[in-house]
Amino acid sequence: MTCLSLPPQVMDHAIFHCDNAYKIPNMRVTGFVCKTNTPSNTAFRGFGGPQGMMMAEQWISDVAGVLGISSAKVGLMK
Repeated sequence: MTCLSLPPQVMDHAIFHCDNAYKIPNMRVTGFVCKTNTPSNTAFRGFGGPQGMMMAEQWISDVAGVLGISSAKVGLMK
């Protein structure tokens, strides 16, 4: 029997938080839990939330880079 510990729950939490505090009206997110040959490092404090929020911050940063404006301005766009 394989013990997955908590990766599916961590992935759910990361997906739940992936829009961070931004109102993104149209987005689709898919997550994958993969088996590796390393020990599990999951479910520590943030339980996937910070990793999900980091995704939104990276999107904002990428959009700002393409538009040539600051990340703060992109975050305030409606």
